[in-house]
Amino acid sequence: MNQEENSGRAARLRAMAHEMLALANELENKYTLRKGTISAFEFASLQALAACASKEFVDRQRRQKSFDAELFGEPCWDMLLYLFVKHVEKQRARKSQVLIAAGVPTSTAMRYFSVLRDGGYLQTESCTSDSRVTFVTLSTDGLVRMSSCLARQLRADQSGFESLNDMIEGNRQRTSSPIESSTGH
Repeated sequence: MNQEENSGRAARLRAMAHEMLALANELENKYTLRKGTISAFEFASLQALAACASKEFVDRQRRQKSFDAELFGEPCWDMLLYLFVKHVEKQRARKSQVLIAAGVPTSTAMRYFSVLRDGGYLQTESCTSDSRVTFVTLSTDGLVRMSSCLARQLRADQSGFESLNDMIEGNRQRTSSPIESSTGH
């Protein structure tokens, strides 16, 4: 082989290597929840799930500017969305920030925060340099549940339903109880 052929082959090998590195990087961006265990959550990347959570959080904030907050209040969900995005961004969230993200008075947010903590969805860690600060993260269980929920939402967004009735019927078929199934209802 001459020098020109070798250069061409070397260039193709480099291109293949870059493509393989890009694929490896994409795989690493999937959820790694436990050492050595990767859960791809319907093959949605960490960034795609965070974008979904962020969009929902912003949409909810926008909606609350048009309607009374009491109509759509889900403080726990708002806190979980906020913590999920913070997790993906590899940023620490202060407890005060999480309470603000709930979008309700502090006393109400504290009650919901306790529900999430006691339910095992989040965990807290005291700041070593400032005893007044507490950091909050999703627990492994909270992260898995949020990932699964957001992945299902992404799948539904991508597959779409023909109508609201199709979506309701699809949910009814999946959630029918054994009693309904045996009676034909």
